[in-house]
Order: sequence, then C-alpha cells, then structure tokens
Amino acid sequence: MDADPNPVAPDATARRGAVALLVVALTTTGTAAYLWHELDALRDADHARERRELEGAAAERAVLRASLDAQRRSIEQLGATQATLEQELATLRGGGRAALARAEVLHLLRLANESLHLTRDPQRADAALAAADARLAELGDAPSAAVRAQLARERAALAALPRVDVPGIALTLQRIGGAIAHLPLRVRLGGAPEAGSAAGSAAGSAAGSAAAPAALPEGFWAGIGARLVALRDLLVKVKRASGPVEPLLAPEQEYFLRRNLELKLESARLAALQRDEVAFQGAVRGARDWLAVYFDSRHPAVNQAVADLEGLRRARLAPALPDISGSSALLVRSGAAPR
Repeated sequence: MDADPNPVAPDATARRGAVALLVVALTTTGTAAYLWHELDALRDADHARERRELEGAAAERAVLRASLDAQRRSIEQLGATQATLEQELATLRGGGRAALARAEVLHLLRLANESLHLTRDPQRADAALAAADARLAELGDAPSAAVRAQLARERAALAALPRVDVPGIALTLQRIGGAIAHLPLRVRLGGAPEAGSAAGSAAGSAAGSAAAPAALPEGFWAGIGARLVALRDLLVKVKRASGPVEPLLAPEQEYFLRRNLELKLESARLAALQRDEVAFQGAVRGARDWLAVYFDSRHPAVNQAVADLEGLRRARLAPALPDISGSSALLVRSGAAPR
C-alpha cells in the first residue's frame, strides 16, 4: 500500500473553506447591517412624513373650525337681524301708518307758518292747515282731536285777515301805467293853457269890435291884433297848488312828465308784489297827485285813473299776522309727532 505523499492537504482545504465561510459571513453581516440602516432611514422618513401630514391635517382642521365658527356667528347675526326686521315690520303694521301721518301733519303745519310769516301768504297758509286737519281727521285719536281744535282757532284767525288781491292790484297799476301816454294834459308844458287860447281870441275880437267906430288908418287894427296874439303867447298862467307837488325833471317837457309818472306806477306795482306797504302808499299817493294836478280832470279816463289809485291807496298790504304755531307745538308736546 502506497503512502499519501501530502498528508496535510485536508487541513489546508478545511482552512480555506473556513476562510470562505468567514468571508461570506462577514459579507452577509455587512449587507444586513447596511440594509438595516437603510430600513431605519426609510422608517424615520416615513415617520417624519406622517408627522408632517398630521400637522397639516391639524392646521386644516383648525382653519375649518374657524370658518365654521365664523359662519355660525354670521347665521346668528342674520337671525338677530331677521328678528329685528320682523319686529319693526310688526310695529309698522300696528302704528307705523299713524306715526307717518303725524309726521306729515307736522310738516304741513311748519309749511303753513313759513307761508304766513316769510311770504305773507294767508291763503297758502290756510290751505296747508286744511290739509293737516284732513290728515288728523283720518287718525281720529285723542291727541289728534286736541290739535284739530287748535287748528280750527288758527284757521278762524286767518279768515279774519283782510283779503288783499295783490296780483289784481299789480294788474290795475300796470293798466293805468299803459294808459299814461294817451291821457290828455291840463296844460301843455311850455305853452299856454288851451282855455287861455280861446279867451285870447275872444278878447282880440272884442277889442276889435269896440274900436271899430273910431276912424283910424287902414291896417291899424290888423297890427294891433298881431301884437295881441304875440302878447297872449307871453302870458303865463299862475295857479296856487292845494298841496305839495314834486318838481319834474324837466317841467317844460311833456315827455318827462309822462315817463316819471309811469315810473311811479311801476314802483307802486313792485312794492305791492313785495308787500312793502310804506313804499306802495307813497308811490300810489304821488301818482294820484300828479294825475290830479297835471292831467285834464274833465276827461273820463283821467277821472277813472284817479279813482282807481284812490281805491288802491286804502289797501292794506301788510296787516298784523296771527300766531298759528300753537297747533304744531301741541302736536310735538303730545308726543304724537317727532321733534
């Protein structure tokens, strides 16, 4: 039997196998450690992502909760507003019409006071009081009855005022002013009286007839007549005025007399429209005096104009006005109308 030439060969093979196994074990261990490390990293990343997602969801829930709270408050406010509107609507259905009517009455009463004391228009003031009385009659309650009684007294005071037709007065003055240019004068300004002309002619004829029997040269009386006519033109008629007469701008010109008189009548018309009684009386009196002094009183149109002006002079444009504020004060004091 032959002997083994290399008796240590099995041991070397065993060692190489052990080394290989060791290498494989080490490799497997490293791979496992690496894989475990990667697995931990992935797990940590997953945990972080889940944490972020949870935090985001919590923030979204907070925002949603705040939005829901705001909507809930809005719904509560809408409910309160609706309740208020329903209450106001019920108030309007119950007594709102009456309150509105009383406010309208108060406005009418204040309008009546303004019409009477600012524009001095009693007719318009009475119309406003009548409208207020009609509105109070529709209410028919106790405060309205008291105010209506006061309104009756105030309307009676307005009815007692003298009625002045201011537009009619203005139209009358305008009519007289339009006729001034055609009214005849008593004396032609700058000339002799119309009656004096006839008297002068009659005097010349009488002188000629009285001197006719005397024997005088031929043509003597013709020369005397011409001289008498010339003398007649130089005569001046003097008349004592019964009252003060305002001087004319140019007494020798008829044009200025008529224009000044028209201006007086226009001043009286404007004063009547403004209810300025002092200026109206002065202008009417002056126009009447001028017509009586300078115009022919025998003419019917002149007499009619003087009579119309005398009637207008007695008109009272600004009588004492009554107090009609008691009804509005009573309505406010009763609490039935806003202040």
